[in-house]
Amino acid sequence: MKKKIIALLMTAVLALSACSGKEEEVEETEIKVEATPTAAAPDEEEIEEPVPDTPAEITDEKENGEKTIEQQYAAILLKYKRIQDDKLSEEDVEKTGLNTELIQHAWPWACAEDEVRYLFYDIDENGTPELFITYYNDIVDIYAYDGEKVRYSFGAPYRGLSILYPEGMLATTVSYSAGDHTTTWYKFDSVLGDFFPCFEMVNNYDGEPTFYAFGAIDDSNRDEVEEAYRQTGDYPVWVWEWLYEMDFDEYKELCPENQPVMLPQGTRLADFDPNAESIMTTSAGRDSDGRQDGERFEGTVMLEGMEETVGYEHAKNESGGFELDYEYETLIRYSETGCERFIPVYDDQNDPVNCLEVKYVEEDVDTTITKMTEELSKDFEMVEPETQPLDNFGRCDCIYAYSAKSGRLPAGYMRKVFIIPAAGGCITAELYYTAESAEGYGSRFDEMVNTLRLISR
Repeated sequence: MKKKIIALLMTAVLALSACSGKEEEVEETEIKVEATPTAAAPDEEEIEEPVPDTPAEITDEKENGEKTIEQQYAAILLKYKRIQDDKLSEEDVEKTGLNTELIQHAWPWACAEDEVRYLFYDIDENGTPELFITYYNDIVDIYAYDGEKVRYSFGAPYRGLSILYPEGMLATTVSYSAGDHTTTWYKFDSVLGDFFPCFEMVNNYDGEPTFYAFGAIDDSNRDEVEEAYRQTGDYPVWVWEWLYEMDFDEYKELCPENQPVMLPQGTRLADFDPNAESIMTTSAGRDSDGRQDGERFEGTVMLEGMEETVGYEHAKNESGGFELDYEYETLIRYSETGCERFIPVYDDQNDPVNCLEVKYVEEDVDTTITKMTEELSKDFEMVEPETQPLDNFGRCDCIYAYSAKSGRLPAGYMRKVFIIPAAGGCITAELYYTAESAEGYGSRFDEMVNTLRLISR
């Protein structure tokens, strides 16, 4: 979604130089990146040295049973950690569904892992800190927790410098050349857990800087904005459009007068321990040991950068030697000897478009891969062998098939097959979906396969 924004890189001095009352300096300031950016407030002669903010407490257990801060963000931190541990390629990172701008820094395949950190800071001071992912202490990703789900709130573009200010203001600057740069200011919306654009400065190397205001969110249109968010996960289009051009004095008036927030250094992502006693992650499949067939519980899935709470039912197939969790409210389970099939409630149960089928096969992995590849090649132009990490098995063989052959299947049909070694054979998990449903059922089926475990046959 979002936040591959028109925002941009410059130093903090440059980011606010237009607010300093010296308009001519905007064009002449040399661009550089400071390790710890600070910026002068407009017309302020003496400024107290900023003191780093105290990191949010993450170890205290809540007496009322509420999640601790790390528990709230455990699922998303676990996904970052596993991707980094597995050194996934950019293409494979995108397939996990994780929204992150870390990939702009060659993460995780060729970056400085020690400089990838996470920290918590309460942007709006409502008692629920937000999660920051940083690289070399620069803000890269921000997530917010609204009490029920985690939302991806912000992602800084490559070569962009994002600086947080008090009262939820965020300035992001990107430089395209020595004199061509833009600074966009955002405001954090506590209700939606997201940043929306407020105003910006556009400075072209061959002209004077110009200043613009974006569409404001207020009481008159908040219902419209919140409804759009519920439907699409983003603001209406008009929020991202310039409303009018302002003069320098108005821009200067809107810029924060106080110093930037000095965020704590944070904890290395490599040191995140999902098994720590203080982090009882509720992600589906993490704690399924001992569950009985048909047992129901709540779990979470990550879809398009958002954490969603869902109702799970445990499915145990003893003849097949496997178990997994599925969303019983949206899927119908069909259980057979050595096989489990899951079809969406509103799909044709006799001829479904979307389906997940998990079964035991009495052939080894290599033989199964060869046969599955040959079979899929009859229906698809593109059949590609891959590997993909699964939580309980590490990297597993996977076949990805797309571009259906004319006359064989309707356009847009896709298939993914996981092949997992098992005693005396293997387990196959076949995902049936379309290009249109890839981000919906395709992602949900992926999450279900991630809960697979082997049991005694």
